[in-house]
Amino acid sequence: MPKVSETFKEFNLTPTQFGVMDMLNAKGRMKISELIDCMLATSGNMTVVIKNMEKKGWLIRKACQTDKRAFEIDLTDEGRRIIQAAIPHISEQLMRLFPFCLLTNSPNW
Repeated sequence: MPKVSETFKEFNLTPTQFGVMDMLNAKGRMKISELIDCMLATSGNMTVVIKNMEKKGWLIRKACQTDKRAFEIDLTDEGRRIIQAAIPHISEQLMRLFPFCLLTNSPNW
């Protein structure tokens, strides 16, 4: 059985990218500031992660219609395909590592 880190590499993901994609897959489009709050990340770190994911074609960033100072992000079709393919593999490995935990925070698991 491969390690979790090997599975991230198999899907060309970092753990943070996986977290971003899982959150967007579960909740849909959201403001970057909301994502930062949900992930307990810094804005500087998240800016780099989002830019890299945009370059790979995994997510899109648009100006928020209700708050012109903010941006919203969402998965592209390719990003959704990747996360939906990765979730079963990652969740299986996490359940193997932490069998006493129920992974119920994400509706996708």
